[in-house]
Amino acid sequence: MTEKINTNILSMSKLRLFVLIFGLLTLGLFFRSSPAHAAACSAPATDYGTVTSTVSISTAGTYRVWSRMMNPDTTNNTYLLEIDGSTCYTVGGSSSVPANTWTWVDYQGGSTSSKINATLSAGNHTFKMIGNAPDVKLDRIITTTDTSCVPTGTGDNCANPVDTTSPTASISAPTGGTVKGTVAVNATASDDTAVTRVEFYVDGVMNGAADTSSPYNFSWNSTTATNGTHSLTVKAYDAAGNVGTSSAITVTVDNAAPTVSLTAPANGATVSGTTTLSATANDNVGVTSVEFYRGSTLLSSDTTSPYSYAWNTTGVTNGSYSLTAKAYDAAGNVTTSSAVTVTVNNTVAPPPDTTPPTASITAPASGATISGTPNVTVSASDGVGVTKVELYVDGTLAAIDIASPYSFAFVSTNYTNGTHSLVAKAYDAANNVGTSTAVSVTINNTVTPTNPGDVNGDNHVTLSDLSILLSNYGKTSATRAMGDLNGDGVVSIQDLSRLLSNYGT
Repeated sequence: MTEKINTNILSMSKLRLFVLIFGLLTLGLFFRSSPAHAAACSAPATDYGTVTSTVSISTAGTYRVWSRMMNPDTTNNTYLLEIDGSTCYTVGGSSSVPANTWTWVDYQGGSTSSKINATLSAGNHTFKMIGNAPDVKLDRIITTTDTSCVPTGTGDNCANPVDTTSPTASISAPTGGTVKGTVAVNATASDDTAVTRVEFYVDGVMNGAADTSSPYNFSWNSTTATNGTHSLTVKAYDAAGNVGTSSAITVTVDNAAPTVSLTAPANGATVSGTTTLSATANDNVGVTSVEFYRGSTLLSSDTTSPYSYAWNTTGVTNGSYSLTAKAYDAAGNVTTSSAVTVTVNNTVAPPPDTTPPTASITAPASGATISGTPNVTVSASDGVGVTKVELYVDGTLAAIDIASPYSFAFVSTNYTNGTHSLVAKAYDAANNVGTSTAVSVTINNTVTPTNPGDVNGDNHVTLSDLSILLSNYGKTSATRAMGDLNGDGVVSIQDLSRLLSNYGT
């Protein structure tokens, strides 16, 4: 016994054909009048040979099964056909089948009206041909959905047309935009018969292995592609080798993370109230947002440059905090800035001191006449504290006292006889200043000596008087105390002559 499978029998078409040759088998007569039963064929009393073959069905459906047989006579004219080990047909059996002639038979159990219609799913099926009568020859079996066609010759007249329809294919995800890392590419494909495989292409180059079963999914490692624009397509194939190519999906690969830095506040700064957080960020495609964080707490997000956030520090306790910024791009790449540490100090400071001290001169009294070195006393007070008191004579600073009671030894001889103005100024720690009312005094240091040459008024003309006169010699508006002995307002040779004429008296 020999078996031959014809590989040129339109294996890619809707028609499935295979050839079986039973070499001069001697067949018994079993199951001549038995219809198909839903069980495996029972072994015949005499087995005249068994052949098993795999039949590939591309599209599920109901198929008419034809067998080309040659019988030695009108009695020995059957064989057993078992499909998938579950359905058994006794093919032929009618006495009307002529002897020694190749005849196409599509019925079972001897009834020409009991057609062999097998319901087959898409995929592979096992056909088992069992000889149960002597000298029955089997040349070919055809399965066809065209139940109206009666085979002639080798049965090619019942073959369906060659499949020339290409599958359709499309990418359902991604739909475009920016991608990064591992990208899930999902495709759909359909065909009038069946899709056998789908291939994924990047810029026209196949990427990875084909997917042979729906749903068609591919995992694309975009890091193997350059950053930038790329074209994605899929190709779907059917059993006849027809191919359908999807429309291209354009995506932008962006595996480069942005750069970001926190520019304000400065590292180590002490902040209070509402302080502005500022950041700069850049990306090769574009920054979509910048987030500001206090520790792990998200404070705010800004989508527009310049990136900033007004942080109300009164919402946290005083202390040290770490601030960072995160920048994102359209692909979801993210970068975190270096941390900036700041100290929050919202301790309430007292209001600034703007009240000046009060000051008044308590002695001498306004209008008094003074001479020699009298004491000038000042009274000063402040809500916080007086830090110093200054004494001014005729608008010029004369002395400073930093401790109460405030008193000044006023050397009136340093000033000309006549009216002078005394003013006191008191200061506090905030440098507020309070000015007293002016006190007007008259200085009179004129001494009427009994001796005409006595300058210092001790009633003696000595070297001391000469020294005072010489030190003021030539000065105008002079007084007797300065050496003006003749009272003409000038210390001159006449005054010196008078002093010398009375020297020692």
